[in-house]
Amino acid sequence: MSLECVLAFFDFQPSLLNAHLVSAIMPLMLTVLLAIVRDPWMALVLGTNVFLPRFVAVFGKYLVMLRIRPENNIGGDARFEFLPKFGESSMCAISAVVCATLICATAGIAGWLLAVLRQSDAPPAHVQYLTLAYKTKYPAWEIEKLGRKMVLLYNKFALPTVLSPALQMEGIAVTLIISLALNGIFRPYKNKAWNWSEAGLLLVGLTMTSLTTCLLANDSHWARSQATQVVLIFVICCLASGISIAMAVLIFVSLVAERRERQAAKRLKEAEEAAGAKTASSQS
Repeated sequence: MSLECVLAFFDFQPSLLNAHLVSAIMPLMLTVLLAIVRDPWMALVLGTNVFLPRFVAVFGKYLVMLRIRPENNIGGDARFEFLPKFGESSMCAISAVVCATLICATAGIAGWLLAVLRQSDAPPAHVQYLTLAYKTKYPAWEIEKLGRKMVLLYNKFALPTVLSPALQMEGIAVTLIISLALNGIFRPYKNKAWNWSEAGLLLVGLTMTSLTTCLLANDSHWARSQATQVVLIFVICCLASGISIAMAVLIFVSLVAERRERQAAKRLKEAEEAAGAKTASSQS
C-alpha cells in the first residue's frame, strides 16, 4: 500500500502491478551490484535465497478473491479486484499470473541449482555454507526450504487472514506436513540431532497452526467460550516464545563452542611454533 502511495505521489498509476515491479528494483540492484563487486554466482545464490521467495509470493496478491455481499445475494459474485488487465476474462488473467509464478519460481530454483551444484574441485565458501550440513547425496536440500518459504508466503498473500483465515491455516498445515514427511523419509542432515530438531520445529509449527484453527473455529461458533480463547492464545504464545528462546540459546551455545575451538586451535598452533623454535635453537 505504501508503494502505491509513492507511485501516486510521482504521478504514476498506483496499481498492484506497478508496486510489484517497483519493489523488485532495489533487490535487483543489490544483486547486480554484488555480481559486479564479488561474484555473479554468489549474487545469484544470495538473490535467490533472500529476495526470490517474496517476489514470487507477491503474485499471490493478484489472486485474492473477495465478496462485498453474501454469495446468494445480488452483487455477491466473486471479485478479483487486484488482477492485472490481461485478456477479456478473469480466467485469462488468472492463468497469466499462475504461469508467471511458475516461470519465476522455476527459473530461480534452476539458477540456484546451477550456481551451487556446478562442478568445482574447491567449492566456494558460500556453496559450502549451503551444502556442508547435508549428506553427500542431498547437496541441494536447501531447495526444499526455499520452496517451503515460497509456498508459505504465497499462501499468506493469496489467502489473507481477513478473507480466508481457515483456508490460510489449512494451506500452512499441508505445507508443513509435506515438509515433515520429506524430512522423515530422507533425513538429509549428516548430524542426526539436526534431523530431529528440524522435525521438532515442523511439529511445533503444525501444533501452532492447529491451535490457531481451533481458535478461529471457536470464535465463529455460537457456543464459543472466552476462557477457551484465552487459553488457546496463551498456549500459542508460549509455543512461539518458547521455541524462539530455545533457538536463541542453542545459537549462543554454538557460537561459544565455536569460539572455544578457535582459541584452542590458536593455542595449539602457538605451542607447536614455540616447540619448533625451541628445537631449532637447541640444534643450532
